[in-house]
Amino acid sequence: MPEARPEFVHLTEAEVWRGMDDAGSAIEAEVTRLVGLLTIRLMASGCGMRVQARCPIERAAVVMLAECGVDVAPTH
Repeated sequence: MPEARPEFVHLTEAEVWRGMDDAGSAIEAEVTRLVGLLTIRLMASGCGMRVQARCPIERAAVVMLAECGVDVAPTH
């Protein structure tokens, strides 16, 4: 799992999802960055995987990919 930037690791799950509703927010940009990096890792592995999300913003990135039908599941 790619690491979230330090300024986002303290956010609660509710704060992350509220931030996702705000188009163009820094939170939305960070989740998008994490989704992109995670997608690259998944493509390199060639198969689904379980990833350990260390904080709510990382978990949000994994959940978004899973909701799109990507074979990925968060652990923690």
